[in-house]
Amino acid sequence: MLKALSQLRNRDVEAVVVGFLHAHVNPAHELRVRELLEGTGWRVYTVLSHEILNSEGEYDRFSTAAVNAYVGPRLNGYFSRFENRMREAGATFPIMIMQSTGGLLPIDQAGAYAVGCVTSGPAGGAMASALYARLMDAPLVVTYDTGGTTTDISLIEAGTPLERRKTEHEELKIAVPSIDISVVPLGGGSIARLDSGGILTLGPQSAGADPGPACYARGGTLPTLTDANLVLGLLSPKTFLGGRMGLSMELARAAVETLARPLELSIERTALAIHALANVRIAESVRTATLKKGMDPRDMTLLSFGGAGGVHAASVARELSIGRVVIPREASVFSALGFLSADVRLDEQLPIGAQLGAEAIPKLLAALDKLKDVAARRLEACGFGPERSRLTLFVDCRYKRQTSTLEVAIPADIADADLAELIRQSFSQRYQQYFGHIHADEEPFIDVCRVSAYGVVGQNNRLDEGGSAGNSLPRPGGFSETRDIFMDGWSTVSAHWFDELLVGTKISGPAIIESATTAILVPSFVVANVDRLGSLVIEQTAKGGRS
Repeated sequence: MLKALSQLRNRDVEAVVVGFLHAHVNPAHELRVRELLEGTGWRVYTVLSHEILNSEGEYDRFSTAAVNAYVGPRLNGYFSRFENRMREAGATFPIMIMQSTGGLLPIDQAGAYAVGCVTSGPAGGAMASALYARLMDAPLVVTYDTGGTTTDISLIEAGTPLERRKTEHEELKIAVPSIDISVVPLGGGSIARLDSGGILTLGPQSAGADPGPACYARGGTLPTLTDANLVLGLLSPKTFLGGRMGLSMELARAAVETLARPLELSIERTALAIHALANVRIAESVRTATLKKGMDPRDMTLLSFGGAGGVHAASVARELSIGRVVIPREASVFSALGFLSADVRLDEQLPIGAQLGAEAIPKLLAALDKLKDVAARRLEACGFGPERSRLTLFVDCRYKRQTSTLEVAIPADIADADLAELIRQSFSQRYQQYFGHIHADEEPFIDVCRVSAYGVVGQNNRLDEGGSAGNSLPRPGGFSETRDIFMDGWSTVSAHWFDELLVGTKISGPAIIESATTAILVPSFVVANVDRLGSLVIEQTAKGGRS
């Protein structure tokens, strides 16, 4: 072993992964290897598989540990430099890092658990959406975040984002909890083109930020969704980014014309086709995300955010027969709001590996007690006593001959005698929801039990409410209270500056609502109003053709 470690050191290896087959049951050998490493004086980034994923299944465990080792050294170095700069600047407050679960970790722990940051950016948007779902008292919410390159979709149930246990990327598996976010390669920079059969398609190629859409006048020439929306009048060339960045209508039209000629359509009709294709692509992705969870999108509220989402939201909702759309005033910085509303979260788990029955319950109870004790100590080390802590308990269950599990929540105050029946009923209910049947003659198999421990950071369950306008940039010069837009033809519609709209304001479509960082289309078939949180709520008023 020492010889192998010496060879790795001589090759300037940045990180070492230690994985033993049964370390989730007995980690002694993995711990011993770390002792040997430390004894050599080699300060290499070291990952023990059982510390990253303490569950059965060596492939998932080793793959997750390998991803942690790949991401960890540079991320840990960045965190270290960032913390040093903050301390040198006089910062004395704790520095927290967002995780893929939507929880925060102290910066020193986040560096060691780097795999937890892989999808942390979109998680912020999901957490902000969960906050809004609770404030709106909306039990089921589907969200989509359309930015420059992607559309990220998540589901909120009872004020909590739905999670997944595994994330797969080609041959790699990351088997740690994360908010279940579906990523669609469609955004404002998505390039429109004709496929080999001459059919219009959109993405997945993107113009990115450099050179960006043709209308940015930075050298891009290919037609993008942003160019199409500018041609249609849904974006203003004078007020984009609050007037800080002008857009070129001439370059946008020239780019779209490269498709208009082979399609034998006008530039406006071609732009409308690109816009409509984006609506359908987003709607189909939302439909897939909801139905695979056994949910009907018609029962949900659609929450749209991201800088490029607002001009498509009403049409996406109509495509899905969703009656209510909510667009927060903070749409373009929604993920940042989620970061600010999050609590510290620590996750612990232990393997159970037993079929539900008389022998499994004592083993499960002992494991949960151990996890709760570990979680409480870790929270206390982070500065959170019992008065600022809360725990949620889960078991991951399946039928014995299956590999995929379903999560079952366990109430903290459940009586021991009732635990088996609660697991049995909850698992059967969830299995029925997902697959349409149950195995009535078979008991569920408990893979692992888990504890998620939360350190409550502050008052993160409310927003300031009131009738005043927002605090973003005032309307820029060149803003006009009317706009010519092209839908079924050219028409002049009213235009409104979002931050000037007071709570209770109602706007009947067609109209355009703008802010410094987003634009919203209010079509003729909807009415919009500003709710008590300052969000724009769009509700369908009549049936008709899709837009």
